[in-house]
Amino acid sequence: MKFSNELDKFEQTIFDDCYNMLLSLFDNNNKEKITNKLNKQSKKIYNSIKKIINKENNLDSNYLYLYELIKYLSIPDFDFVELYNKGAKRLVYSGLVIEEKDKDKYNYYGEAFNEIGLILITNICLLKKYNNNQIKCIDDLLFNSNWLCNANQFSTIIRLLVFAMNNEFDKPYSDINYVIDSKINLRTNKGYLYQSVPVNDFLYGLIYDGLHTEKQFDKYSSSGTYKLLCEKIDDLFNDVINNDKLIDNNIIKESIINIAAMFNNKMYYLEHYKVIDKENKKRLIHDFNIIFKQNIREYKLEFTNEDLLKINELVNKSKIRLEN
Repeated sequence: MKFSNELDKFEQTIFDDCYNMLLSLFDNNNKEKITNKLNKQSKKIYNSIKKIINKENNLDSNYLYLYELIKYLSIPDFDFVELYNKGAKRLVYSGLVIEEKDKDKYNYYGEAFNEIGLILITNICLLKKYNNNQIKCIDDLLFNSNWLCNANQFSTIIRLLVFAMNNEFDKPYSDINYVIDSKINLRTNKGYLYQSVPVNDFLYGLIYDGLHTEKQFDKYSSSGTYKLLCEKIDDLFNDVINNDKLIDNNIIKESIINIAAMFNNKMYYLEHYKVIDKENKKRLIHDFNIIFKQNIREYKLEFTNEDLLKINELVNKSKIRLEN
């Protein structure tokens, strides 16, 4: 990828390294599409990275270049205004879901999950080249709170959401070549197709379709749950990151209760339709609880019996829907 020779040879070498790291996350069938999309955005990407050009080919400079590349991948190829004029009421643009509120007034949500999610994808790229004693593979990023670069107060809750939206139950991510865009077929124990889905609904949605993430989350909770979750975390994110306020642990607590309820609903559904058996369900819940407990420790949360009953109550609503 060239910027009309606007980068010098050394800068271009650094950038090419990052570009190749990014492409390594995508299936060969999609690499051309990814390349074409980035080429269309090349001038904007250059204008962004020229402000951060670092003459050292190291972890920090690679992180900055990669993040800019990944950020521009989430920008769609359509004309936003034109689609709204054609009557579209909800779209995803730069990772944010945008819906029409009133004429020419829009509501945005998903900023926090999008921004921290792109940081996670950036770190997944960096694992191709760098590691440390604690983080050597993708699974370590999910289970270890010490990320490679740019971790912040929201990293742990994002890891919980990513795990909750996992669809590969039989092998670790480290054994999957293209964790962003690989699709898998979830089948019942008799071989019937239950659903064809990405390896991870959240990671896929960050690059391709944030409405897919919302659809899959709400499928195992109720309509509007993901939007409400996003809006609350967005407000908190802006207060903490942009306005230097302290994190509100009550909002975090409510949010992880909703994520836990969705995940438990999902496990119940998949067992009900015989996509997973009781042993797999038990293992997955155990792994989810590892990250759940990290959230409790990191955000200094206290859970009462009433809080735990709230999760069970939300799961029971799913059981009732299935049984009826």
